[in-house]
Amino acid sequence: MKRSLNSSVIYVLVLVILLTGCGGGQEEPAAAAGEVAEVTAATTAPTTAPTPVPPTATAVPPSPTPTPVPPTSPPTEVPPTPTPAATATPNAEQLTAMVDDILRPYLDGGTAIIKFSGAVLIARDGEILVSKGYGLADREANLPNLPETKFRIGEITQQFTAMAVLMLQEEGALSVDDPICDYLADCPEAWRDLTIYHLLSDTSGIPSYIGIGDYYQTMATPAAPQVTINRTADLPLLHTPGDEMERRHTGYVILGAIVEQASGMSYEQFLVENIFDPLGMSSTGLGRDLDGLAIGYSGSQLADSLDPSIPLSDAGLYSTVYDLFLWDQAWYTDQLLPQDVLFEMVKARNALLGRPGWHNGYGWLTGTLQGQRSFVQVDRSAFPGFSSTILRVPEQKLSIIVLANIGQFVLDPCWEQTWSVTEEMFSLMLAGVE
Repeated sequence: MKRSLNSSVIYVLVLVILLTGCGGGQEEPAAAAGEVAEVTAATTAPTTAPTPVPPTATAVPPSPTPTPVPPTSPPTEVPPTPTPAATATPNAEQLTAMVDDILRPYLDGGTAIIKFSGAVLIARDGEILVSKGYGLADREANLPNLPETKFRIGEITQQFTAMAVLMLQEEGALSVDDPICDYLADCPEAWRDLTIYHLLSDTSGIPSYIGIGDYYQTMATPAAPQVTINRTADLPLLHTPGDEMERRHTGYVILGAIVEQASGMSYEQFLVENIFDPLGMSSTGLGRDLDGLAIGYSGSQLADSLDPSIPLSDAGLYSTVYDLFLWDQAWYTDQLLPQDVLFEMVKARNALLGRPGWHNGYGWLTGTLQGQRSFVQVDRSAFPGFSSTILRVPEQKLSIIVLANIGQFVLDPCWEQTWSVTEEMFSLMLAGVE
């Protein structure tokens, strides 16, 4: 039985917009003012989404329907009234209008400093309730964003990389306890004690490749993963492996190289054959110059160009809100991996410094708010011009996916400013669930 999704869920959307919209501090050009792409949620939903497994948590009972007021006219003349279910649950059109109202200040012409341009999807119990595009995918061509629009998903890419590693472990091709030097030619001496686990959990101490050497001068030129890896090969580790957790990107590029070595396939080919095709994710991949791919912006300007081969298995993928919904729904099944193996990806590991109650997993941040397990990945514009968030609350079977084609480059202050908003909006949403 579906639980009602009241207006409090929409507060979470404000959170997600703030998380993904940072980088839009400048006013957008007038040509983009007021652009909103209308899409009906239910009629455009993908038909290949797997049937979700019913939640194991006890469902929260709906609020009681108010006692109807006795009619003043004779009983035989009382008009028929809607059923309690019809009055208790807003329909998709009503929910979309509520989202529009919440987002209006964040669109061009609105009052908010932080602007938003992208696509939104909200789903509960396997049903898409809201799916809509906002703003422009291409300002020069005046093309609107749609739910079908492709966006670079930045650090959400890491979830697929971690899944590939665990799939290979399940096949016996590797173990997360293996030294990474078993899979790398010319492995630096400083990396001899590092394991695959250290890379998955962001605890290796390897510095980020971003900004090293001539990175900014060559970031638009295609390059093999080894070129990116070599940028940090001669640098000392920033801490003893396992001591600290910090996203520094290089580890997930190395994991992509390990996937290729262990599988005998390219990173993209492995994902296509083992994840994208089985789930029907036909609008997800690593390509460039694609039809339907949004252009990335930083404020009112075009974002710096980055070839996806540079961040590759760290932040190189593109996708759509619909494809990521299919990814979300697969987590309720054993289609990709057994549930106990999937749990390893969201298992609470190293605590996030300064973020009580939150820990890193493999490609996810995991925490508990008001007794509800919550998993989130927030991309800090690791792919310039884009930002993204995927939020899952499994006990509520609730998913919110926001992809944006606006964002600055690894804007850490945005992450700092919006974390408290994350906790506040979670509280508002969970307190209002009927």
